[in-house]
Amino acid sequence: MDHNLHPDAADICASVRDTFGVEYTVSGMTDLRHRLGFVYKESRAVPARAEEASKIAFAGRTFGAEAG
Repeated sequence: MDHNLHPDAADICASVRDTFGVEYTVSGMTDLRHRLGFVYKESRAVPARAEEASKIAFAGRTFGAEAG
């Protein structure tokens, strides 16, 4: 679980079942994760910080001469 992002406990249950052959209920997996110290962290969108020249070049390639 350290290397893969799982959106919810049901996805973790499926991954554990496929990897180790052990079945957990969603509530059982949630309890186990809390006992092991894992916490749910909601992902956040991070705005892109492209350089101005890169944005202009992209617009030129994508939209043609009218973009410049």
